[in-house]
Amino acid sequence: MFYILFFFIFYFIYFFFNMLVWWMLFFFFNMMFLFFLLYYNLIYFLFLLYFLFQEMLSFFFLLSLNLFFLFLLIIMKVGLGPFFFIYIIFLKKLNNMVFVFYLFFGKLMYMPIINFFFFNWLIFMMGFIMCVFFLFLMYDKKELIFLNSMESNNLMFMLCIFFCLDFFIIMIMYFFLFFLFLSNNLFFFNMEDLMFLLNLPLNLVFFIKLFFLVSFNIFWMNFFLLMMLFGMISYLFFLLKINCYYYLLVLKDLKNFSMIVFVMLLNL
Repeated sequence: MFYILFFFIFYFIYFFFNMLVWWMLFFFFNMMFLFFLLYYNLIYFLFLLYFLFQEMLSFFFLLSLNLFFLFLLIIMKVGLGPFFFIYIIFLKKLNNMVFVFYLFFGKLMYMPIINFFFFNWLIFMMGFIMCVFFLFLMYDKKELIFLNSMESNNLMFMLCIFFCLDFFIIMIMYFFLFFLFLSNNLFFFNMEDLMFLLNLPLNLVFFIKLFFLVSFNIFWMNFFLLMMLFGMISYLFFLLKINCYYYLLVLKDLKNFSMIVFVMLLNL
């Protein structure tokens, strides 16, 4: 019942262009996230910081008439583009359950709205490049998973401007797979690793599409080849860090870790 409600709200947002309704939904999901934050974390400073920041952005969203400014406010609320660094310190202190809730529901409801105010795909490209380079610098597990999630979302919006059908197929698959695993307990590793593996990776199909679109320009082809190289290296760095982080756990349960490595290498 819970996932049907979120699925309905997701498509309600997409088909109804009403800023007041959107603002009410912003407030509803902010309060839901704050409830989880207080129930699991009991960190009142994070409660106040997140509430004030999100409600300030929602207030400006309700009053603004400039489309570009509305677009910036939405991606700041989600943490897309170059604004992901706002939430890194905040997310490190979250309980695992609240962290998973933020990674999934904290971004899902904003995605149809971003399509209405889609201004420039270069902003998402800049965020994607920054996430790839920041992956080399982070060593905390939650930071790595958050950066990978932001990288994948920037990648999806870069795809959305060219392949709208692919974008919504990915969103539906992302939504139902999450609740399928959650309700039936089918996954054999923890929730954070599942969220990492469910994101759209730097796979071969994505770059085949990009090469087809930009094959007439040698500069863009070389640029995306370089990004593909850095993306693969960043995933290998992530595997190395996970290996160090879970060294004692790997000794106890080598099979699960080997399966995670296998799935990530397939995504490459």
